Amino acid sequence: MKISFKTLLNWVGWGLALVFLGIFWQQLGSQQDWQSILQSYRLDYALLAVLLLIIGFIPLAQMGVVASRALQYPLTRRDSYRYWALSQMAKYLPGGIWFAAAKASLYSQNGMPLTVATAATLWELLAFIVVALFLSLFSIVLFGALAVGNLLSFGAIVCMVGMVVSLHDGTWRLLVRLRFPGAAKMLEILQALGQRRWWLFIKLALMAGIVWVFISAGFYCLLLAAGAAQVSLAFAAVGFAVAWTVGFLIFMTPSGLGPREAMLTLLLTPAYGAETAFTLALLARVWWAAAESTHILITSVWLLSERRTK
Repeated sequence: MKISFKTLLNWVGWGLALVFLGIFWQQLGSQQDWQSILQSYRLDYALLAVLLLIIGFIPLAQMGVVASRALQYPLTRRDSYRYWALSQMAKYLPGGIWFAAAKASLYSQNGMPLTVATAATLWELLAFIVVALFLSLFSIVLFGALAVGNLLSFGAIVCMVGMVVSLHDGTWRLLVRLRFPGAAKMLEILQALGQRRWWLFIKLALMAGIVWVFISAGFYCLLLAAGAAQVSLAFAAVGFAVAWTVGFLIFMTPSGLGPREAMLTLLLTPAYGAETAFTLALLARVWWAAAESTHILITSVWLLSERRTK
């Protein structure tokens, strides 16, 4: 039986993630901590946390409308939501890169040239990452007691500069000279947009900012649900933004599984202790998956009902 490279990468990614979590579970997975948290678990706060995240994903799903209109291949709000929800399933292949590829492919099926579809997907993703990186800049203030605080802030600055550079014509002219695939089309798109590219990026970043407000509030409610109110809302917001970014950048594992939990454990340990911090990190994974699954389920039922009416 012939196995494709993508399938092999999927297996390797899941294997790495599970081994990573297995090691953490062996070292930090305490039955006593789980029992302590679950005994005092506040279902009302937990449901509010999931609800906030579900609502927060709605403007994220509508970023495709803004990007596609600017590129003159407009999507309907319905299609933008559907494409976002369906592409979330690809995140559970190793890394967000498959999510981006899946979304670009869906845009292309809607009539966008593949390069334009890739550009739209890229800008949506960049805007979301830039806001996460902006929040990560506060690591130096909130995590100053940790040796990793300065490193996280420096890494965020480098990444943000890279994002801005990617919107300049000169960057793509250089890539054209180096014969980078798709660079010529990307340069053409940027030149057609002119100064509007910055306004497009600002609008996408503002939408991403709204999403991160809901994510931050939801994660804080998740901590409250576990009877863990030992950090501030700002600490929770920055900590989750850092963990999400780390999980995204380490793209070998599916949806950042493993690295994200490790970073959350590291950041929450000074306040809660290593065992409880690891428990909270695992609960955060369930919280995120529950909100994504809700949108995937809604879209699946929606598509199924439409097929039955035809």
